[in-house]
Amino acid sequence: MIFSALQHPAALPLLGWLFNDARRFTELSDILNGFCRQLVGAGVKLDRAVVSISTLHALALSYYVLWSDGAVIEADSFDRDEARDGMFERSPFHTVERTGRWLELWLPEEKDDRYAIIPELRKQGYVHYLCMPLPLSIGPRHFLVLVSRDPQGFTESDKVLISLALPALALVFEAKLLQRMGREVLQTYVGREPATRVIQGEIVRGDVHRIEAAVMFADMRGFTERSMQHPEETLVSILNEYYDCLVPAIEAEGGDILKFMGDGMLAMFPEGSAGGDACQRAARAALDASARVAAANSLHELWADLKVGIALHFGAAAFGNIGSGARLDFTVIGKDVNIAARISSVCAYTGEPLLLSEAFAQRLPFGAEAVGEFPLKGVSEPMRLYRIS
Repeated sequence: MIFSALQHPAALPLLGWLFNDARRFTELSDILNGFCRQLVGAGVKLDRAVVSISTLHALALSYYVLWSDGAVIEADSFDRDEARDGMFERSPFHTVERTGRWLELWLPEEKDDRYAIIPELRKQGYVHYLCMPLPLSIGPRHFLVLVSRDPQGFTESDKVLISLALPALALVFEAKLLQRMGREVLQTYVGREPATRVIQGEIVRGDVHRIEAAVMFADMRGFTERSMQHPEETLVSILNEYYDCLVPAIEAEGGDILKFMGDGMLAMFPEGSAGGDACQRAARAALDASARVAAANSLHELWADLKVGIALHFGAAAFGNIGSGARLDFTVIGKDVNIAARISSVCAYTGEPLLLSEAFAQRLPFGAEAVGEFPLKGVSEPMRLYRIS
């Protein structure tokens, strides 16, 4: 690479920046901003740049950063739902992915209908457009776009410099992307708090961290009967629509979803975290989730008349690694977690949609009405349970 870099006087400084300064950035937007500034400093007539990098995320298909006239003006994600409208197939990205080659457009001479973006760029005064594949090792859809307003566009010398820098730029992006993907995949499958603890190094079996928290256990009513009546594909759709009601309500109140267990869900609201008292936040989330399920049923958005039972309890819990050998699960355990699950079973046979333990009800600033005392499996004494009045 050093021998090749001698082909352009600005190549060695640019590569030095990529292998040293750029590696210290944590955000993709900072890397692109710095790279563009380096090109401009080397005399490249660059006015606009876009980087698009595909990822592993439940909702996002790719991340993109838009740089224009010296600064990053947008950094966001391209959602998977948006990809279904055929926009990608009508874009320069599709051509570059299919050919594996650079796409060069001299915008004043291009027909408007070749690519949807051409009229917009030409209206803004852009002249020369380059789209090139970024050679990352993870996935095929990674692109860099550079656009110039200069009447002469990019020179051959500019293109040599860019081509020499691309492999190093891709390495920097890949390193940051792998870090981000690892964090987001962990958050998707184990929750925010467990993901943070795993990333911080709590990966040894037996490691335990104790907290106080409001614990929520939610359970769909009648799911076993439905599972006997519908194919698996339908059951997955029912569960997803059901969780579309519960999860946003919990996340809006700062809760962390720790487990999906078929039609059951375990969530936690740590005491002392941002957003006020844990029990108040958990109660608001439970009421919101129940209202969302009722609203969805009334609008016939769900495939069945779904009902949910939610149990709320306050107590101690412990994050810890359990398992064997290299196969571990970072989960939350403790008697108070078990109590929340047992209260949920009382919801089932009493028909109560929301039940609170006494420890939880006592921490609420608004009224809670006693429902009665109920035996819980594994608990020595019956527990008095409450509903929100």
